[in-house]
Order: sequence, then C-alpha cells, then structure tokens
Amino acid sequence: MTTPLPATVLVGTGGYGLRHLRSLLGLHRDGLIDLTGLVDVAVSTEARQAVAEHGLAPAWYPSLEDALAAGPVDSVVISTPPHTHFTLARTAIEAKAAVYLEKPPVTLLQDLDALAALPASRRVEVGFQDARATVAALSRAWAALGRPAVDDVVAYGALARPDEYYRRSRWAGHWFLDGRAVLDGPLFNPLAHVVQAALLFAARVEDGWSPAQVVAECFHVRALPGDDTSAIRVVPHRGPRVLAVGTTASDVVVHPGVLVHTGDGVIRVSDGGRRVTAWRRGTRIAVTPATPATSALRAAVTDPDGAGDPLLSPAATRAFVLTGNAAVQAMGSPHPAPVAASPGPDGVRAAGLGRLVAACARRGALLSEVAPAWGGATRRLDVAGYRGLVHPDLSPTVVTTTPSGPGAA
Repeated sequence: MTTPLPATVLVGTGGYGLRHLRSLLGLHRDGLIDLTGLVDVAVSTEARQAVAEHGLAPAWYPSLEDALAAGPVDSVVISTPPHTHFTLARTAIEAKAAVYLEKPPVTLLQDLDALAALPASRRVEVGFQDARATVAALSRAWAALGRPAVDDVVAYGALARPDEYYRRSRWAGHWFLDGRAVLDGPLFNPLAHVVQAALLFAARVEDGWSPAQVVAECFHVRALPGDDTSAIRVVPHRGPRVLAVGTTASDVVVHPGVLVHTGDGVIRVSDGGRRVTAWRRGTRIAVTPATPATSALRAAVTDPDGAGDPLLSPAATRAFVLTGNAAVQAMGSPHPAPVAASPGPDGVRAAGLGRLVAACARRGALLSEVAPAWGGATRRLDVAGYRGLVHPDLSPTVVTTTPSGPGAA
C-alpha cells in the first residue's frame, strides 16, 4: 500500500511567499509533497507563471478555511503580512496541521504567548530564513576562539529599499494600521533574521539569558508613520548585550550580518552563515566549515509529524517579539532622522547612513553614541514581567489577551 504524500497548502504567494511557492513546487515535482492548495486574495502574474512553468495545477482558494475544507491538509506554510499571522496560524493548528510560519512570527507578544499555549498536534515552526545557519556559524566560530566571554552581539544591516515597497501595500512602513499592530520597520521585518540570530546566540552563550531592559532609538528618513532607521539595545539580566542597528534608506548597502565582540576577539558572520571570520588579538582563527543541512521549509512540509527544531519553535522567538514590542512602546512613535533625505531613481536615500550603521556595529553602539546629532530620541523600558505591547494606536479589540506588567496600567 502506497503511503500518501504530505498534503501542503501555501498561504500567501507574493513577496517572500513567491520564493516559498517555487520551493514547494520543486518538492511537489520531486514527489516529496502534494501541493494541494494555494491561498491568496490577489494572485500575481509571477505566481501564476511559476505554477505554469512546473506544469502543475494546484487549486487556488480565497481563504485558508476554504483550502482546509477541500480535503485533508498535513502542513500549512504561511507567508502573508505579519499582522495576519496569528489568526492564520491558529486556524491551521486547530485544523491539526503542521505550521511553517514566515518571520516575523506575530506582531504582539500577547499573540505569541496565546499561540504557544494552543495544543498543537504537529510541529509548529517559525522560518527566520537564515537565522538557524547564522547561529550555527557563530557557534562554530565561538568554539574556535575557545568560547571566551562575550560582551556584545550585534545584528546589523543597511539596505536601500525601493520606494515601490512602501506603495504596494497599505501596511508597509506602518507600526499600526486600523488599530492593529503591523510593526514594519527595518529591525522588525527585513533584518529580523539577523536580529533573531543575535538573540538566539546570546542565549546560547549564557544559559538562562533573558532581557531586563530594552533601549530604543527609532527614526524615519522618509515621511513614514513607522521607522526606517533604528537601533535597539537589549540589556539582559546577565550575559552579553544584544544590539540591533539597521536602515532601509541607506546610500550604500551594508549586507546584513552579526558581529560578536569578546575581550580579545571578534566574530563576523554574514551571507546567511556562509561567510564566517574569527579574529583573536589581530590573528585570524580557522573555523570549522558548515555541514550540509536540510532546509527548514523542506523538513517542515516533508515530515509534518516529526520533531520540530527547537531554534524554530514559537518559544524561541519570544525575546524577538518582546524586543520589538518594548521598543515601540518605549518610543511611542519614531522621530524624524537628523539627515537630509535625497530622492533617487529607485527611492529615498540618506548620505552617510551606511557608514553610520557600520560604525555602530564595530563599536557595539547606538546611533546616538556614534553620532551626537542622533541624540535626544533614546528611550528605555524595563521588561521584567513584560506581557505585551500597550499603545494608544492599538485597538483593544484586536489584542488576544489583556497585557499586564510594565506600562499596562
């Protein structure tokens, strides 16, 4: 008797979902899964072409509920706007399907805790893209240095995001929309994978690592309701501090990566864990090369009943979601950046932003600690017992649970 292939549904075929679509089509072609359904409210030409190129005809559905009602589903891959993730993931879990959720997992810490509390019968994982490979590379380099004490772990990146990104969706560039938390900023979305890698590595270095305070500096170069240039420092109860600094309005691109500062050495990992260097007192130290690994997406959909990867569990994303919530709550709203915005052929750029981000990464410093002109916007929030975002722009009707703790009164 032939065992049926795992039935998979993809929700969201635009943006990064198009990449997932192509991967899933390849797995279907290779006889590893049965891609039974695609869910989207507006199907792009690129998505239709990708399906046609593989000679396949999975059914298109307007909602996940419709796809689940059409037949048994073993796994659901979710790649939709961040503020839609919680409801979709809950629906899939309640239907007893495995879930592979694109980053960021959810926008509210309250929703993350509610999601983690659901009785999942199959694996539920969050795909922070290259975070897992970056953590593995950092760990190998740290071992090569003899596992010294770590002072700071820095996630960084300076991107030149086109203005078209901010025009294509109502939610792009917003922290809140229609009373819902969107939190679309450089550190919360496009650079989320290196921020998550930095947080995970800090927890690997110090057992029991957890945030005690979040320090935030959030700015907008463009005329946005949200941020496009920010630095956030997470001060733990013990262990290394984590700094995240990045922009999407840079004049030059600084490719995302993670930099680790020790007492006498430095580790740098970029390109999704493929570029690794370690230095001790000016001498380069050899690092053991990576071993081939199955992609997280492939593992999730081909083995929906298998043991999940602890690095990809919803619980492993709690520090990330907490950090974003606390930064937004502490700031209230982003500040205008103290730089001139220059319109270019592809979008708004600010001279010197790439160099500033690189300097912050090298020094493990906030924007204001490197360039005094960026001072005056630093805000802090103690997060011991923090339960989730409280903000006047957040409608209480969209919050799953009532938050308590700092700032909740």
